[in-house]
Amino acid sequence: NARIIAGRNINIGSGLTNCEVTAEKKINCTQGNGIIRGGSTHAGTCIEANEIGSEQGTPTLIALDLVSESYREDIDAQKDLENKVDKILSAFGDKDLAALLETLSNEKAEKIKTLMNSLEHSNQHLKQVTESIEKANDEFWSSFDKQIIVHKMLHANTTICIGSDHILKVEEAVPNCMIYFDHTRQEDRKSTR
Repeated sequence: NARIIAGRNINIGSGLTNCEVTAEKKINCTQGNGIIRGGSTHAGTCIEANEIGSEQGTPTLIALDLVSESYREDIDAQKDLENKVDKILSAFGDKDLAALLETLSNEKAEKIKTLMNSLEHSNQHLKQVTESIEKANDEFWSSFDKQIIVHKMLHANTTICIGSDHILKVEEAVPNCMIYFDHTRQEDRKSTR
């Protein structure tokens, strides 16, 4: 039931049971019994364990994802900016703003100009944040060491997530395996050694 966060790697001395673990690089759980059972385990590049899940089907989440704080902040900023832009655009509707400004008092026209400036600034910031997210995604997928390595058994009822869009639900136990995402083929792949 521990919660562990590391900026780089985590080496587990025995095993993890119902823990929330996040490492920006690698999680190694091969010493002692080396079992990851229950909870959620997130790493940026690699998770290696002797065993993941349990024979009883304990729900276990294993994820290779973009875990850096700056990426999470960018995702939150992107959502906030998109909401702000949508609100401003819905306030204007389908109106011709140039014609509208001519019919309004100076005070109301200034308020609309301020909103338009805010919209332009928000759009520029949104573009920068989106580019930052795209760069982080490119860096994530360009690395070929993204893998989950299981030396003994990967049990059923384990959920594997690679990135935000690729989810594999393990339905039956798989011995001695490596799971990775082949970004050149854009599909989840499972190989047995």
